Amino acid sequence: MESDVKLVEMVAAADCLPHGPGIRLIDGAVIDEDRATAQMLPLAGRTLVLSDHFPGQPVTPGCLVIEALAQTAICLVAGRPELLDSLFLLRTVEAKFRKPLDQTDTPTLLVQLERLRPKHGVVRGLVYLGKDQIASVKIVFAITPKKA
Repeated sequence: MESDVKLVEMVAAADCLPHGPGIRLIDGAVIDEDRATAQMLPLAGRTLVLSDHFPGQPVTPGCLVIEALAQTAICLVAGRPELLDSLFLLRTVEAKFRKPLDQTDTPTLLVQLERLRPKHGVVRGLVYLGKDQIASVKIVFAITPKKA
């Protein structure tokens, strides 16, 4: 008798991201088939540049929210043998930010694989703070051969 239990895998960011610790925006991701969930790390106090982004009301830059979703997407596809090459962000489509995100917040990131081709892929990213969806974006990435 076959089990209906799905395998869920926890992947550490250090094991799947090419980024150094200074730019990692997630600690890791929970992978469930074509979905990944991660927690964005708080940005407060990480760099002087961020403290000057709306002084007195430290708002997380939208580009860093998109980067955190892209890092979650890398963790999602990192375990796939067909994607042993390098992944690069090509473009974002339909990015929507519904409310500001404080630099002390730790939103939940959800990435769903929508399309995977030999040379590119598409994921849909959603950002939640509690039960409220605060952002969404479609990310298109390229799959290129690694340099020898």
